[in-house]
Amino acid sequence: MEMMMKAFMAATGVAAMLTSTTLLGAPAMAQDDPADVPVTVKLTTANGTGCKGPDHGVAVKSYPTGVVQINLPKMQAKAGRNNPATSTLTCTTNLAVSVPEGYTWALDAVGVKGFAYLDETTSGKAFVSAYLAGLTATGTVDTALEGEYSGRWVQLDAPSEEVKQPCGESRALNVTTRVNANAGSDPKRHQAIMTLRSSNADDHDVLLGLRTIKCSE
Repeated sequence: MEMMMKAFMAATGVAAMLTSTTLLGAPAMAQDDPADVPVTVKLTTANGTGCKGPDHGVAVKSYPTGVVQINLPKMQAKAGRNNPATSTLTCTTNLAVSVPEGYTWALDAVGVKGFAYLDETTSGKAFVSAYLAGLTATGTVDTALEGEYSGRWVQLDAPSEEVKQPCGESRALNVTTRVNANAGSDPKRHQAIMTLRSSNADDHDVLLGLRTIKCSE
C-alpha cells in the first residue's frame, strides 16, 4: 500500500507504478505467478450528471500491472455566489475487465484526487465506490474538506471487504464517483469548488489497483 500511495501522489501520475509488476510492494515473483498475468480494462458506458452526453470526455487507461486510471474531466462542483448554494455531480462508469483463462482478479485499492477551493464556512466532499455487478462487496474511498482550503487533495484506501470476480464468471466492474460543494451559511458571499479535474492531461482522477489470482483447477 505504501508503494502505491507514493506513486499515486507523484506528479508523474502512474509512471512510477509501471516499473513493477506488483502494486503493493510484494516481492518479485516467478514468471508463471499471478503477478505477471496481464489485466486489460475497457470503458463500456458512462452515465451521470458529471459525465452525461456523447461528449462526456471520460477516459480509461489500464496497464498490465493491474493499474487502472480513470479521467473524469467534467467532475467539478461549484456552489455559492453565482451558483446554487449546493452542487453535486455523479458519474458511474461501467468497466469490462479481462484476464487470461484460468485466472480471475480482485480489487486491492481505490484512490481519488483533485483540487478544492473553499472559502471560510464552506465545504467539499468526494466519494468513490467500486463494486462488481450483482455482488454486494464494495471498495470505497471518501474525502471531506472544510474551508478555508485551497490546493490539491488525495485519498487512497484498501477495500474493507474482498471485492473479487468469481472464477469462471465475467461481471462488469462499476465505479461510481461523486463530488459535492456546499457554500455554507452565506452562499451569496462565499464560494466552494470541489473538482476531480487534474492539471495534467496524463494524470488521473480515480485510480484502481487490481490483482490477478490463479483459479483452482
